[in-house]
Amino acid sequence: MNRVELHHDKIKVNSSEDDKAADTTNQLPWTQAAVKKQMEHVNKCVKDGSKTFLKKEYTYLTIFCIFFAIILLVAVDQPW
Repeated sequence: MNRVELHHDKIKVNSSEDDKAADTTNQLPWTQAAVKKQMEHVNKCVKDGSKTFLKKEYTYLTIFCIFFAIILLVAVDQPW
């Protein structure tokens, strides 16, 4: 899913001096390069988190299916 391209020159940043003065923690990016860097960081975090979530989800689903299959095998009267 890396088909999104971030073009440095198309990023619009907030240039309000009031907002810059209100940012006392200096956590917000104020240049196009800094915005792009932060967007790439957020993109990486989302990708990593989604991959981790899916691994855990499929692991739990596999365990559930195995236990459910065992319960079915034991509980159902088998004709053979």
